[in-house]
This record gives sequence, C-alpha cells and structure tokens, in this order.
Amino acid sequence: MKVVLVKDVAGLGTAGEIKDVKKGFAFNYLLPEGLAELATAGIVKSVERSLAKRNAEKSARVSELSASMKRIDGMTLTVKVKAAEGKLFGSVNAADIVAAAKSNDIEIVEEMVQLEHPIKAVGEYAVKLEAGQSKAIVTVSVVAE
Repeated sequence: MKVVLVKDVAGLGTAGEIKDVKKGFAFNYLLPEGLAELATAGIVKSVERSLAKRNAEKSARVSELSASMKRIDGMTLTVKVKAAEGKLFGSVNAADIVAAAKSNDIEIVEEMVQLEHPIKAVGEYAVKLEAGQSKAIVTVSVVAE
C-alpha cells in the first residue's frame, strides 16, 4: 500500500516521501497517528511538484553556499570560550563555528561543518567544510575569554 508521509517517521522516511508499506502498518499506525496519507493520484502529483520545487531551492541554496566556501577557504575563525588551564568548560561544536563565520559576514550552515569530534581544548584546529561539491578548510582558533 502506498502512502505519503506527512511527518518524519524513524526507520521509514522523511516528510513528503512516498513509501510502500504493509496495509496493517498503514491503517493501524501511520494513518491514525497522522503520520501519513493514502497516496492517491492527485496527492502523488502534488508531492512530486513540491519535491521538484524543494530540489530547485536546495540547488540554489547550495550554489549560494558554494560562493561562501570560496570566500572562507583558508580563513581563521576565532571562537572565544570560557576555559581554565587550556581546557574548555564545555566544547566548541558546529554551531559555534557557524556563529564565528557569521560574525565575519560569511554565511554557512551547521550541516557544512565536518567536525570529527567536538573541540575541548584551547588551540588552533583545521576544520573541513563541505557544500555540495565545494570544499574548504578553515582554521578555528579557540581562545579563552
């Protein structure tokens, strides 16, 4: 039975996807919980149009972010955090790096930041950024406040 997911369902898919599920799963769980709708011809066409629109917006967004990647490649971003004896109270994560880039008038998103693990000590770190096919490396300088 084909259904269109209205909300993200763990282990099944994300909102807007058309999935083939067992009849019992659809009628006993997905439909009563408001997680999916039956996939009629009209709904399928509507979903395909919205997916095409979403993909076009996503590709435009990726091209904008690629331009930011060219500007940010090789830059040093400074993140000020509370620390004692070189160790941070907490850690520096992707959101902190995005905020540091934004303070330099460069727009990036958290999904672009490829951190292997959160930064937990004062120092300089090379961090990879990816947006579509574009890649950049920035130096993140973590300093104590």
